[in-house]
Amino acid sequence: MNQNRETAFTELMERHRLVIERYVHYRMPSSADAEDVLQETWIAAYTHFEELADPASGKAWLLSIAKNQCALWYRKRYRREEREAAARCAAVMPDGGSVRLADLLSGLPRETARILQLYYIQGYRQKEIAARLGIPTGTVKSRLHYARERLRQSYGTQMTVRQKGQKQMKNGTASEYTRGFPPELPEITIEKLPEPYVPVRLLEENFIIPRIGEENSEGTYRYPAKKLTCVSTCRVPKAACIHEVDGVKVVRDTYNIRAEKLYRNEKIWFSQMTEEYIRELGCLDELEEDDEYPTYLTTFLDEGFNDIVNAEDPARGMPVSVRENPVEEGTDGYRMETYNVRYTTGMYRLTVGQQTFRAAGILRVFYRSCSAAVSYVSPEGRMLLLRWYETEDSIRQSDNYPDSWIDTIGANEVLTVNGIRYIHTEDRIGEIVL
Repeated sequence: MNQNRETAFTELMERHRLVIERYVHYRMPSSADAEDVLQETWIAAYTHFEELADPASGKAWLLSIAKNQCALWYRKRYRREEREAAARCAAVMPDGGSVRLADLLSGLPRETARILQLYYIQGYRQKEIAARLGIPTGTVKSRLHYARERLRQSYGTQMTVRQKGQKQMKNGTASEYTRGFPPELPEITIEKLPEPYVPVRLLEENFIIPRIGEENSEGTYRYPAKKLTCVSTCRVPKAACIHEVDGVKVVRDTYNIRAEKLYRNEKIWFSQMTEEYIRELGCLDELEEDDEYPTYLTTFLDEGFNDIVNAEDPARGMPVSVRENPVEEGTDGYRMETYNVRYTTGMYRLTVGQQTFRAAGILRVFYRSCSAAVSYVSPEGRMLLLRWYETEDSIRQSDNYPDSWIDTIGANEVLTVNGIRYIHTEDRIGEIVL
C-alpha cells in the first residue's frame, strides 16, 4: 500500500473507530474478547482496503468486516465447546435427565436439536445462536418453542423460559394512573453523612431496571409549587435486537395530571445490561399520537450518538458500578472537568415523608450543559430521588413550561456548576419511597 493509501486508511479508521469499537464491544461477551475481534477487524480491513471502491461507503464497509469477524469468533467458539456438550448435558439434567434429553434430541430435526443444545446446555443467547448458524433470530425462537412443546408432551417436563412482561395500564381511572403518588410532594430532608462513599449499582436514571418483566413508576413534582404534574410508568415487555445486539425494549406511559390524559408509549428506548455495563442501543423519537411526521429510530451506530449517552466509556457503555469520583466543591459551587460523567457527592440520610433511606449522591451535567441532575440511589441500586435542574435560557426556550410558571422560577433553588447557574425545576421520586 503506497503512502497515500496508508494515509487514506488511517483517516478512514480514525473517522469510524468509535462506531466500530462500540459495535464489537456490544456484541462480544467480554472486553478481552472484543479487543481480540477488533484487532482482527482492523487487520482484515487493512488487508482488503484496496477493495473499497467508494470512500463514502467506508463506514458500512468497516461494519460489514466487523460483523463477519464477530460471526467468525462465535463459530470458532462453538466448535471448541461442542466437544464438551455431552458432559455438560449430564451435569445439568436431573437423574436420568441426560437420557431423556438425548432421546428428545434424537427425535428432533437435526437443526432444532442443535439449537436446543446451544441454548440450554451451552447457555448461548438466541441472537448468538442465530449468528453462529446464519439463520434469523425468529427461526431460533420458533424452533425452541417447538422443542419445548415436544419435551412437555413426551415427558411431562417444561423447560424454564423467561416470562414476558405483561402490558399494564390498558384501561383505568385517574387514581389508578397516579399509582398512589400524593398530589403534593412529601416533605424531603437530605442530611450528609460523615462516612466514606460506598459504590452503588446505578442501572438506570429512568427508575427502571432493564430486565424483562420489570415495571416501576415515578412521580414528578414541579417547583416551587411542589404539585404532582405527571406519573410515568416504565415497563420492560420483551427482548429487542438492534444491529445484531441483544437487549430489551423499554416502554414508558405518562399520565398528565392537568390534562387528565394518559399518553401511552410516550417514549420507547432499547437497552442492554451486562454485569459491567448498561448500554443505550437506540430510541424512538417524535412519538405523538397525532404526529404526521415519521417516527425515527436513533441507534448506537449513528454518528453523534455519543453526545447523548455513554460519555464515561464511549466504546463500552455506562459502567453499572458508580465508583467514587468526588466532585470538586468550593464557595462558588461545584467544578467538574467533563460533562455527561457521573460525579459523587457523598453518602446521605434521605427522608421522603415517613420513609428514611441511606443513599449515595451522584451529580451529572448532561450534554450541551443545559441541564443537570442530582440522584440519590440506594445501596441496592434503586433510584429514590432525582432532582432536576435547567439553565434559565433552557427553561425560557422550552415549550414544556408555561409563562405563568416561568415567572415563579426566581424562588427556586440554584445549583452552580463550572460557573453556570442551574435552576431546580422538579423532583422525581420512585414508588419505592411511598
